[in-house]
Amino acid sequence: SRGINAEYGGYKTAIIGKWHLGIQPDYHPLSRGFDYYYGLPYSNDMGCVSQGPVYNIKVDPFCPGNPFNLSVPLFENRNIIEQPVDLTTLTSRYIAKSTEFMTAALSKGRNFFLYVPMTHVHVPLATSPQFANKSKDGHFGDVLMEMDSYVGHVASFLKDKGIDKETIVMFTSDNGPWEYKCNLAGSNVPYVGGWQKVKGGGGGSAKATTWEGGHRVPFIISWPGVIKSGVSNDLASALDILPTLAHITGVELASDRVYDGVQLPLFEPCNATRTLFLFGDTQMEIRALRYGKYKVFYATNPYPDCGNSTGRGFLYHNPALVFDLSLDPGETIPLTDLSGTFYTEVENLMNTQRHSIYSTFRSTVDWSSDNSKVPCCNHSNPYCNCVH
Repeated sequence: SRGINAEYGGYKTAIIGKWHLGIQPDYHPLSRGFDYYYGLPYSNDMGCVSQGPVYNIKVDPFCPGNPFNLSVPLFENRNIIEQPVDLTTLTSRYIAKSTEFMTAALSKGRNFFLYVPMTHVHVPLATSPQFANKSKDGHFGDVLMEMDSYVGHVASFLKDKGIDKETIVMFTSDNGPWEYKCNLAGSNVPYVGGWQKVKGGGGGSAKATTWEGGHRVPFIISWPGVIKSGVSNDLASALDILPTLAHITGVELASDRVYDGVQLPLFEPCNATRTLFLFGDTQMEIRALRYGKYKVFYATNPYPDCGNSTGRGFLYHNPALVFDLSLDPGETIPLTDLSGTFYTEVENLMNTQRHSIYSTFRSTVDWSSDNSKVPCCNHSNPYCNCVH
């Protein structure tokens, strides 16, 4: 957003949904290029919530509850307007705020950039009464239906205003299903991480892992009349959205850093713009990489599965495990006929990319804590409860 706000390109900008990139003044959305913010400052499971019904693998704490588990707040710009948030009405309010923002921008003749990081389908799951118990796929199906309705409202608005052919819509996810949450988290089939399930002794192979099920997600882009319909198997990343939108809008990006994203080939058939992608783990070490059709693992580290198993746990691999994803998307049987030259070539490419990452601009994180900085709209209440 910092690249396409009012100062750069004349766009009105808004985020409606989850932020989770910092809540202190310098890290707030309004300090990061957005003109308007309405949503949660972090995940909806990071504190107690209003009375349900909500669903999780364990019963979520309601407010009041544990006094050390503060209630999840809902922000509008820099103000907390509800704490704890009512998850059962949140999506309908997101729809209303999205519509208000787009309408206001159009009324002033302004182009707009609307970023909608939804609460769905993250646990605890909650829907409005309209969608409760409507899906044959249980609570997860219910929230998926409500999310689909939200997307439909935005698409209908664009068409009704006659701007659908002038608007780019991108839809994707930040990670695969949270396997530990069982039937409340969806499915990663066919990207099941078969080697982990058998040779690795079990354990999760979805969210929080480097298996395909953890990060291979839908990416749908619509721009009627410009982008031809079809399916691409090219390697792409959410990192590519920034340089792609900057190119389309004619915005010049800051030149004091190297961007990990590349411009997506949206307008005409061409060769994939990516051949290499590195995968780090929760310790920020490179444990796997994608090289064309190949997936290479130098180590595997499962996350707890639905039965809370991590199998054989963390394992190093020398030689590396290599899977041909064009033939084995489930990563079940590693290749055994690769030459030493292949391993050397891949390792050289990885080291070059790693050097580029470590030698350029890097953000830093302050992990210290300060209770006075906790978002709370009512310090006289042990759970920070209030409604404005």
